Amino acid sequence: MARNPIDIIKKKSRTRELYDEVISAGSQRKLAAKYGVKRSGNFTRMCQRSKAIWETSMSEDEDFSEDILETSVGVDSIVNAYAKQNIALRQQLAREQDRNAIISETIARYITPFKTIDFPRPTKVSANKDKADQAMFVLLSDIHVGEWVRGDGTAGLSEYNFDVFKKRKENFLHAFSKAIDGQRRSYKIDHLYILGLGDWVTGEDIFPNQQANIDILLQQQIFEGASELGKLILQMASMFTTTNCFMQYGNHGRERLTTNNNDIMCYQWIRQLLAAQENIKFNVSSSTFNTFAIGQGHGPLDFAGSDKVYNYMLLHGNQAKTYSGFPWYGVGRTKLRSSEMIGETIDKVFLGHHHQDASAAGWQANGNWVGGTEYSIENMQGCGRPSQHICTFTPEHGIGWNLELFIDDAPKLSQPNADGARAKGISLPSLEGEYETKRRV
Repeated sequence: MARNPIDIIKKKSRTRELYDEVISAGSQRKLAAKYGVKRSGNFTRMCQRSKAIWETSMSEDEDFSEDILETSVGVDSIVNAYAKQNIALRQQLAREQDRNAIISETIARYITPFKTIDFPRPTKVSANKDKADQAMFVLLSDIHVGEWVRGDGTAGLSEYNFDVFKKRKENFLHAFSKAIDGQRRSYKIDHLYILGLGDWVTGEDIFPNQQANIDILLQQQIFEGASELGKLILQMASMFTTTNCFMQYGNHGRERLTTNNNDIMCYQWIRQLLAAQENIKFNVSSSTFNTFAIGQGHGPLDFAGSDKVYNYMLLHGNQAKTYSGFPWYGVGRTKLRSSEMIGETIDKVFLGHHHQDASAAGWQANGNWVGGTEYSIENMQGCGRPSQHICTFTPEHGIGWNLELFIDDAPKLSQPNADGARAKGISLPSLEGEYETKRRV
């Protein structure tokens, strides 16, 4: 007759043998499953008792004087005691390796990059002009691919879905092209910096009942959103000699119950789609912030002998908490604390999250693609015009010319109807036929 596994475990707990088995199995839970028992409090106590014996057994027969490490016996004793534990830890680290790396490797294995397109060579300048390069900064954030804002939920002030997103993408590209053409009439601008500030996808489980506010599922948000935004970046990069993309995830990128980050997955998907385009470089941050420097030898710009170096930081912006309006003080404080944290002066912080184009000394906040939402209208009485921010960079002065690019019309209530109503009301359901009033026999 087979022995009760609890009796076997109890006997082994009086020696170091049970803890040796814990190390080999990798965890108490796995060892309990191996024996076919529950990982109860009693089981945990027996493992802890065996562990205490395991830890003290090393020195029972050895003289651990202050010179013990100088003897081969002492070294062998310590090495042998921890050999199994080190093997188990290495196995655990292998199982818990960087999930972002796994995602990136999978994407690279199965996604075919876009075909390459031509891009301009460096602009030639005459001898009487300043040869120092300039760059264009483009802030891209709060795109919220997959979000669904219904017109009847915002009194007609705002509406957003995947089709509206694609329309605004074309509007943005058109406005950007006009802006860069205008600047190039006076300046040499060969280089593009795309600052991804997060919330490129809207997610599914960021807040309760979010699935009632999305028009495409998360997989489509990532795959189709990456395809559309990858094409946008490729078209923008075709106007510049170099394109550097610095990417920071947002709060909608995080999942509540997993370690996955959907912004990072979207960024890496785009990165692979554009892998064959030699004038595009990516830096995707897995931290809560991203930083980069621009100077001679730091980036593609020719500083014409200047030794200036500019330091910039990207935040999503949720670090500065909102209280019924834009957190002006909170953003300034976040910028100051961030400089103290890294021990360097940050020339400018770029952030999104608050869906509002705003700026002050040392920081620039970006607009959004959605416009107003039911949440912003109810809680902050806010329904801004969809926009994104662009600015120029010069080696002499840093950030210079700024422009808010509007990508759709400003919100506006509809004209009154015959009854004077300006907001679409809820309609009654129609009856297909006359209601039968006869009693059933």
